[in-house]
Amino acid sequence: EMRIRHRDGHYLWVRNTGAAVAWDGKGRAMHLVGGVLNIDGRVRAEMELRDSLSRAESFNESLQLEVNKAIRKYEQARAANKAMFESNPHLNILFNEQGEAVDCNPVGHDVFMEPSKRDFLRRFNQGEYERMPAFQPDGRTSVPFAENVRMAFEEKSVAFETILFIHGLRIAFDVICKKIEYGNASFVVAYLTDLSRIRQTQRQLSKQGKLLRAVNHVASSLVSAQPEAFESTVREAMRRIAEAVDADRMRVWRNYEENGEPCAKEIYGWSRVTGTGRWYATRTPYSAMPYWSRTLHSRQILNSRVADLPAEERELIGSQGVLSIMVVPIFIHDAFWGFIGFDDCTQGRTFTKQEGRMLQSGGSIIISAILRNEMTENLIRAREDALASARAKSEFLSRMSHEIRTPMNAIIGMGVIAKKSGDPEKVADCLRKIDMSSRQLLDIIN
Repeated sequence: EMRIRHRDGHYLWVRNTGAAVAWDGKGRAMHLVGGVLNIDGRVRAEMELRDSLSRAESFNESLQLEVNKAIRKYEQARAANKAMFESNPHLNILFNEQGEAVDCNPVGHDVFMEPSKRDFLRRFNQGEYERMPAFQPDGRTSVPFAENVRMAFEEKSVAFETILFIHGLRIAFDVICKKIEYGNASFVVAYLTDLSRIRQTQRQLSKQGKLLRAVNHVASSLVSAQPEAFESTVREAMRRIAEAVDADRMRVWRNYEENGEPCAKEIYGWSRVTGTGRWYATRTPYSAMPYWSRTLHSRQILNSRVADLPAEERELIGSQGVLSIMVVPIFIHDAFWGFIGFDDCTQGRTFTKQEGRMLQSGGSIIISAILRNEMTENLIRAREDALASARAKSEFLSRMSHEIRTPMNAIIGMGVIAKKSGDPEKVADCLRKIDMSSRQLLDIIN
């Protein structure tokens, strides 16, 4: 991964990926296939996330200092302490030496949708929210929240992860427990950070990585595909790309004209769903799907739930079990070549923009391979036609050479005999044969 400078002057993060696809007899790489993927949005999101976590940790540390100061000088700093404690965007819980939660900031009863702080603390002390995972991220066996609080009184600081259930939702939290002193009493403050956004980013990155690997594998396999196995290689490539984004079907459509009307026809397809029929006809005029036509001709990706499509398109594909679709236009030399369709029959979700961009790259790779294979097949047919034509020409010249040579030999032979003979009848016979052979030669030439 690296940064590159855009021609406009700003910088973008990209990921460069390459792989050898052909080797010589000594095992040295001869051909490479590579790609440059724009990951600027992802990297900047990670950087922003790290900065956010760093700021949160820094904020929590400063808050802890302020809490210590507020406890020591409670009367003098009560207003400032209350303001900072209540304005913290993360859940903070204060525990006494008996391990009981005795206070929290407003995030507690707000996020957990409890009518009051007292209700939240009561239910928290009763363990109604907590569901500890079996193991921590570092492999340690998890211990209950209350046990971690007791450990914090002994060790002054404890960090762990836990699962809290908020109205049926399973939310992961990162917890840091810090011991603080106030007069002759000790307390533990637990700072809880919601990990759901971090985990969601991790899942998105994992999914993008899976799709990127699939696109790279597809590029490599199609480059090295032999003509006799090309169709099976294309369908395997389609399977890999579709499964990388959890799509149930993938179709490649090519534009053509029928009676002057622009149409699209399916030339390749892959599906893991049975019993729902085709998502639409294998031949479709663009007049039957005007919204698609406008969107695709303007180089935009169509990404929608079927229920949100205009009536014409919704009626066309809605009865086939399709819940959501992504249709990626393909342009070859600035000409609208066709499109690639992905459909979902199980989740009814929309594809992400990053998925759309990578699917467009993967689709372009497949289309380029199809066009290259067609060119190869055309060249093979042209070569076979040229060889057949050469063979026919050779056979024709051979036969004609023989046919022409026969009367020519007769003409020359009769001429020689006539010159040597003094018999008028013999000469006349030779002239007749010369005349007959000449006419036969003329017929052959004609």
